[in-house]
Amino acid sequence: MSNMDLRTIFDGADGGISESEAQEIKALLEANGISAVLANDTPLASIGVDVLVTGQDYSRAKQVIAEARAAGPAAAEAAQRDLEDRMK
Repeated sequence: MSNMDLRTIFDGADGGISESEAQEIKALLEANGISAVLANDTPLASIGVDVLVTGQDYSRAKQVIAEARAAGPAAAEAAQRDLEDRMK
């Protein structure tokens, strides 16, 4: 993934998401075939962590996140269990 085509899907400073929340978003995207990276421009962990995807994947990533939010926590837990089962 080239730095030239990365877009911020979540801005840690604006959204106030923690590193663990950013990791969850990254895992969700990757489970749906979307590469994502985490970035933190400051050494202050409390500022938050950005989640970035390629410009090509940006719209699809937004859709995946919206669908996950609509499905709620139970669906997220089921998806996580399914992913863990596939990794065994």
